[in-house]
Amino acid sequence: MTPEPIKPPKKKKTLIQGKKLTLRGSPRKHYLDLEDAVKHEFDDVVVSGSVGRLRSFEVTINGKLAFSKLETAGFPYEEDIMNAIQCASKGIDYDKITRSRPPMSCVMM
Repeated sequence: MTPEPIKPPKKKKTLIQGKKLTLRGSPRKHYLDLEDAVKHEFDDVVVSGSVGRLRSFEVTINGKLAFSKLETAGFPYEEDIMNAIQCASKGIDYDKITRSRPPMSCVMM
């Protein structure tokens, strides 16, 4: 009886989930910009999104909350998200992202 050939393990895809904001259009732009950047940098990453709570913007990597606008009051820097994805894809634990850009605001005069 011949042994079955050993199959190489399937490459695990990193799952990124970002919640779209519903706040005057610019939050949607943040989600789409981040989605484009992730897809450009990582061809094997699955990006999915859903509508979140008002004024929320959260990024989850493989089920772990990586960033929350509700906690930081701003939007994530792309390089911080990219670093977290890189760590997750290598199986390295990463800290929750706490650095953020201030949200865009509109001033009426």
